[in-house]
Amino acid sequence: MPTDIEKPLPIFKLQVTELNINSTAGLLQGIAKISYLTGDGASLGDIQYSAWSSETWDKVADLCKSIEEDIEKTFKSDRFIQWDNEQNEEPIEYNSQGDWK
Repeated sequence: MPTDIEKPLPIFKLQVTELNINSTAGLLQGIAKISYLTGDGASLGDIQYSAWSSETWDKVADLCKSIEEDIEKTFKSDRFIQWDNEQNEEPIEYNSQGDWK
């Protein structure tokens, strides 16, 4: 049962403490955990929030695109080495027992 208090708690700051974004079939979905803080930064509690504005979703889409470009640059870098030597492309062969080699 909730307890009544004499006056409201001093919530002076809000901070995103967790951000979860998923892309399923190109459709972005997300939820944020927002913490309520006092003036000196002590956490009073938090809430899950997902009613983001279209401007926020545009920024999320831009961020996702930027991350994809970052990893593409990493893959194209001369310093990025996936294997110690050139790998031959061999098909995976499945036998009737479901094993593969």
